[in-house]
Amino acid sequence: MTAGRKRALKSPLAPYIERLIAAKRACGYSYEGEEYELGRFDELCCERGLEQATVDRELVMAWAEACPAEGRNRRAQRVSYVRQLCLYMVGQGVECYVPHGFSARRKNVPYIPSAEEVADFFAVADAWEPGVPGFGLMQDGYRVAFRLMYCCGLRTGECAGMRAEDVDLGRGVLTVRHSKGDKDRLVYMADDLSSACAAYIREAESELGFAPEWLFPGKYGRGHVSKTTYDLKFRQFWEKTPAARSSNRRPTPHCLRHAFVVERVNGWIRGGVDVSAMAPYLSKYLGHSGPEETFYYYHQVAEAMPIVRERDRVCGRVVPEVG
Repeated sequence: MTAGRKRALKSPLAPYIERLIAAKRACGYSYEGEEYELGRFDELCCERGLEQATVDRELVMAWAEACPAEGRNRRAQRVSYVRQLCLYMVGQGVECYVPHGFSARRKNVPYIPSAEEVADFFAVADAWEPGVPGFGLMQDGYRVAFRLMYCCGLRTGECAGMRAEDVDLGRGVLTVRHSKGDKDRLVYMADDLSSACAAYIREAESELGFAPEWLFPGKYGRGHVSKTTYDLKFRQFWEKTPAARSSNRRPTPHCLRHAFVVERVNGWIRGGVDVSAMAPYLSKYLGHSGPEETFYYYHQVAEAMPIVRERDRVCGRVVPEVG
């Protein structure tokens, strides 16, 4: 699945949805996930026979019904997109019901794979063969993309939406643009990862016959591989690992980013590095608002505790209390 496949909006809300998306992108936001969900909301409006450009409480409640296997966070996120649309329409003089935020109430603690589990995952990913003509480039694309998420702590969407022009192989630097909070940042790669990216880019250009716009182009170079595709492929790879047979937890690609944080901080602690001095740099590298956000999940990782206890003198600085 590649990004850029837009739904044809057909409901009376279509002009407002299109203008909202245009306004957000004019401010620098990619708004791809939001566009997808608002397209689904437009379909719901058509299914319910909406005749006027307005949103009432009944329509919002229908949209807010939890989907099968959907968690609180995901549901709250979907409703927030429609809330933004309603606020936009009210600002345009249209009377609408504006839903309150559906609080997720709690943050789910992610599954943090160990170094051994990560190695098992990459062994599966490296052995995967598509078996479908035209997908040969995807084979190496997944290998490189998941390594960027783990070795550089990239978010899934940041990796999926990386443009080829933002990869500086000479310096081994990635430029992440318009990420969470509409922030740009530079991400440095290790030499071996930079070499893997260079080899993959050469392969992509050779197979496609042109230099693609995206680092990870979709089939035939159209658009880029979507975030949802990485979610699906990660799950398929993970289910073939030994850890999947011994645990009922279902990690996501984002868990690779959390594993990166844990491995980095643990390495510093073992090496006697002043973590409090390094924390601001790690926070910037990850695109976080501050060190507290960076250490939120580390604070809850059981395997980190023995290491912290060994270095009790830095415990208060390394794992601060998070309210």
